[in-house]
Amino acid sequence: MTNYIFLISLLLTFSISGQTRISLKDSISIVKVLKFQEDAWNEGNINKFMEGYLKSDKIVFTGSNGSIYGWEETKKRYLNKYSNRTLMGNLKFKIINFQKLSEHIIQMQGSFYLKRKIGDSKGFFSLIWKKENKKWFIISDHTSVSK
Repeated sequence: MTNYIFLISLLLTFSISGQTRISLKDSISIVKVLKFQEDAWNEGNINKFMEGYLKSDKIVFTGSNGSIYGWEETKKRYLNKYSNRTLMGNLKFKIINFQKLSEHIIQMQGSFYLKRKIGDSKGFFSLIWKKENKKWFIISDHTSVSK
């Protein structure tokens, strides 16, 4: 039931805030990838979490220390920064806005919240999604921690 409430709330966000309409099928597909990543993170499985990113040397992750290019380097960053469950905590995503840039490219803004024993962390993200082989993947991730 919680998953359905999550999906419905995200779909309502999509239909209200999108500048160019995204099909229901694409909306559901993207929400499923984001939920898959959230679940993988909360299982402590960064390898599974990375399945949401396009496996390419051209993807980019930008954070407080600058940009990292490539799927492997992005994965290494996550593994180094979040090397155990205590550091990973429990992740929740919230979609704030999105817009369809083209038939196969969507930009999304959102926030994240990490509940952790060592101190919670929260911030914002901007993702560029690309549809490739009928699936949606993140190709650009700009994440910043707020204080």
